[in-house]
Amino acid sequence: MTIEEIYSEIAQHMVIGMMIHEHYANYYYFLNLDGYKTCHEYHFYEETYNYRCLCNYYMRHHNKLIKESKIIVPEIIPSSWYQYTREDVGSNTIRESIKSGLEDWIKWEQDTKTLYTKMYKTLMETNEVADACFIKMFICDVDNEIAEAQKELLQLTAINFDIPTIMVEQSKKTEYYTKEIAKVLC
Repeated sequence: MTIEEIYSEIAQHMVIGMMIHEHYANYYYFLNLDGYKTCHEYHFYEETYNYRCLCNYYMRHHNKLIKESKIIVPEIIPSSWYQYTREDVGSNTIRESIKSGLEDWIKWEQDTKTLYTKMYKTLMETNEVADACFIKMFICDVDNEIAEAQKELLQLTAINFDIPTIMVEQSKKTEYYTKEIAKVLC
């Protein structure tokens, strides 16, 4: 695999990741879960920043543009949701959606870590150490995101996805992630 192919594949994956977080922000906002919405907005901005860092690094160090690939739009929001209003959503739907949303997010991030690790190893094997060190930063970032999402899933499982408890936590999450967004955007 060439350096060009490695950067192209990572860039494509990052763009899909941005779209996934944007869709999850809408997903959770539709469910009236502002904290989870803001969490995914934060990850959207962070992913966008990382994508720009990737593009800038590649141009600065390799003097080329990253070749863009065709992007397949992820389907996060169930198609049946488009026929309803937020008032139509019951607590069972909210509970099931939180669980499946977290599980799917964790799976995506684990796949992301696997991809970045594969690219890191390929770069190291071809003695592209500086590029590998740069990609390693993204591996550590996604590893922290996985840990965060798994912790949330474990905590919610422990309380059996109790909706009143989840609703109380939303304002704290909104406040926390709003501050994190401000750090990314400054």
